Amino acid sequence: MTSVPLAVNFPGQPVHPDLSPRPARLGRRRALKGVAAAIKAYAPLIAVPYAGKVGVHVGMWSPWIDRAEVPWCVVAHDRAIFDELARQYDVPIVLREIPSSVRGALYPHGAGKNSVFLERDDVTHAFLGHGDSDKPLSASERVLAYDLVTVAGQAAIDRFTDAGLTVPPEKLRVIGRPQTEGIQLATGRVRYPPTVLYAPTWRHADDLLNVSSLAVADRIVQALIDRGCTVVFRRHFAGRNHEEAEAMIERCFAMLEADAAETNRPHRWGEEAMTMPLVDAFNMADAMVSDISGIVVDFMASEKPYAMYAAQFSDAEAFRAAHPTAVSAYVLDRDLTALDAALDAMLDEDPLASIRPKRADYYLGGPERSDPAARFIELVKELAGS
Repeated sequence: MTSVPLAVNFPGQPVHPDLSPRPARLGRRRALKGVAAAIKAYAPLIAVPYAGKVGVHVGMWSPWIDRAEVPWCVVAHDRAIFDELARQYDVPIVLREIPSSVRGALYPHGAGKNSVFLERDDVTHAFLGHGDSDKPLSASERVLAYDLVTVAGQAAIDRFTDAGLTVPPEKLRVIGRPQTEGIQLATGRVRYPPTVLYAPTWRHADDLLNVSSLAVADRIVQALIDRGCTVVFRRHFAGRNHEEAEAMIERCFAMLEADAAETNRPHRWGEEAMTMPLVDAFNMADAMVSDISGIVVDFMASEKPYAMYAAQFSDAEAFRAAHPTAVSAYVLDRDLTALDAALDAMLDEDPLASIRPKRADYYLGGPERSDPAARFIELVKELAGS
């Protein structure tokens, strides 16, 4: 049996979130009173309720919540995610219940279990999500349960309309993408030899629903190596249970390791690539290859060329019609019949260069994307009443 702390990392909290044996009844009561007192004294105004599984989504927004300079906390749905969050973050974390002082709640993950948090009708609930992409759930009716639906730009609003989903205008708030802060704009044509970021999304267990390029990743990596590219292979943090995908990732890592040993090209893969801040990976790269993923929209901020793999399509124009993020992308068809042509175009003449700035505005909130964090920080302060 283990103790069940209700909160961790609260200023002045006298209780430690250890997993020691359950204390005696009197000691436990005193401990819980101490936790309650610490929460009351801290009086968070903003909460980030979380009912996901991996916890990484909180960190996608926390730096900019901190910059709003209002007291805030994370609220874990259950003990398992509470423990996971406590391992990852040095921020105040509460178990299960949104503190009574909270005025606004920000949701970086759309778990169905959020419904228990949404029952608090004295709190303004704002859906953030954790990325902007053409994936099916990016335009889901689940967002209608929230008081506010934040979007990066006009593209997300149009995505709701195209999906036949009516989101009342008063619920929508364009906030840009704070996560693109620090991304450097392209300064001209691709340098030679180029550095290419390869960022495949996770592979779905059902091939009919798969949008990942991992099934053909070795061919993509080899094509980049053959062009003399330095490759930064950044895998997705999720989807580690697909055996074929994991085997393919290891195969690609081995390819990069062998080429680095032979040519001294500074390829990056594995933990080195995973732990590198994404903005640094973007700034290091001259171009990117990815899939239908939120990383594509964030990369648009650089206005650098990118290619997208069309897992379910053999025709590039059909893929672009179904996935508008690919309008300014060089498309790699399902069977990679156009792989060489697409990579040659992306890394050489780059005929799509002129349309990328407008597409970036469309997805990332217009000209105001030059200050990508300002609107989100303003929203946090507004919800906090400050």
